Amino acid sequence: MEYLAITALTVSACLAVGMVMALLGSVKLALAHLPDRADSQIRALLTTLNLLLIPMILLAGLLVDRWGVRPMLLTGSLLLFASFLAMSFGLPYRRTLVMVTIAAVGASALYVSTMIQLTKGLFGNSEIAASFQLGMVFIALGGLVTLPLLDVLLHSIGFRRTMGLFSLFLLMPALLAWIPDSLNFPDRPNLDQFPLHLIDRRVILAGLVFFVYAPLEAFVTVWTVTYLTNLGQGDKQSRWLAAFWIAMIGSRFVFAVVLHLSGLYNQHTFLGWFLVVPALFSAVVLGNMSGTTRYDFAFFGLILLGVFMGPLYPMLLGLLFDREHSMEPQGSIFGLIYLFGSVGSLVLSPLVHFSAKRQSIQAAMRIPLFLALGLTAITLMFTLLQSAN
Repeated sequence: MEYLAITALTVSACLAVGMVMALLGSVKLALAHLPDRADSQIRALLTTLNLLLIPMILLAGLLVDRWGVRPMLLTGSLLLFASFLAMSFGLPYRRTLVMVTIAAVGASALYVSTMIQLTKGLFGNSEIAASFQLGMVFIALGGLVTLPLLDVLLHSIGFRRTMGLFSLFLLMPALLAWIPDSLNFPDRPNLDQFPLHLIDRRVILAGLVFFVYAPLEAFVTVWTVTYLTNLGQGDKQSRWLAAFWIAMIGSRFVFAVVLHLSGLYNQHTFLGWFLVVPALFSAVVLGNMSGTTRYDFAFFGLILLGVFMGPLYPMLLGLLFDREHSMEPQGSIFGLIYLFGSVGSLVLSPLVHFSAKRQSIQAAMRIPLFLALGLTAITLMFTLLQSAN
């Protein structure tokens, strides 16, 4: 019974994280009924929200370490429920902004607490890498399903009922969090040596991995949109991006099953190569995509890129948060890694767009190619350091 309870909680939290990230990304819908607001104001709001999420997630990580996973998971879920329920009543612009900000705070709390809960949920603390792989499958599924479902519900039952339904689903993690025993949640860490944990070489290298990985994910959307637009095939953008994400989800699921059934989760030294090899293959695929002029080869390359990039991020977290490091401030460490990735996206992602406008999208692919090669080198250093420890 306890196992079912903690599994249901973890799965619902993962789905809710994916859902709310997709909903916040389409916050324009919440403002669509306010005709006095221009698109430029809404774009400014989206940019501000994305920037605010960085310190919010850092703060959420600190609070997870201080208060524990369950209180933060409850707080995040309840804030999301209240804010989305309030938005369902079609508030004026300023009040909608307040509710969106509260939703962003709740999303940060739910996101960080869910990621740390994955060290205990799904497969338990002996199979953390497999748990992160499967957990991120559910997060991606939550995001992938939400927007098509949102479109269907808006046209069938209207804005108010749609937002009300989503708010009820976002309440599920809070309701389920009361059922499991406290032993099924990660222990609060020892904070005596808090600064030393944050500047540990493993943590810094993991941050550098995400610094180059996050822009690579962002590149996929930029490349797909620009490439298909140049070919006059703009109507196929969503299909290509869906194929990439399905390939990514599929590879994560396969990795989770293989790790769970094979017993490789105990071979920490060996698991590190599941970072290095996919990163290297991603560089090979990007090199081939930069030179191809064939439409079908480009599509096949995008799918392969999803397959090889899929397991990288969850494997990194699985190795970083393994059982031997369970008493480290994992919430704060996750927030720091997220900061590295956010800075990488802010700094490096515009370079691809700028290069594509000045030259061509194929020439711009040299930037993600070099990023993938850098990713290979940093994951190799991380793996060697992990093996030495």
